[in-house]
Amino acid sequence: MIAHLIEEGLKAGRSFIAACMDAFKRLQGCYALLVISPDARRLVAFRKDLPLVVGVAEGGIIFASDASVLLQWTPKMIYLQNNDVAVACKKELVLRNLIDGEEE
Repeated sequence: MIAHLIEEGLKAGRSFIAACMDAFKRLQGCYALLVISPDARRLVAFRKDLPLVVGVAEGGIIFASDASVLLQWTPKMIYLQNNDVAVACKKELVLRNLIDGEEE
């Protein structure tokens, strides 16, 4: 279902990130999820009521639900809060909040 919501946004001319954020706003329940762009160049992560941790490593960005898993690759971690959206592209990471839309 989530993929179809994102696809609707893309067909309506929205950017991949905007389509993801629009789809996330429509979801209900508890989840932590990752969405890979059609060209596999971006990854969008979203968290609501379940843990999601971002590890910032030399080789790139790593996502996990438990920080202990990331320790073997990096001590640099960002704990996403409810309604946080993380957009990763190679070694770049942008954090936003779904509710206010502002970058953090």
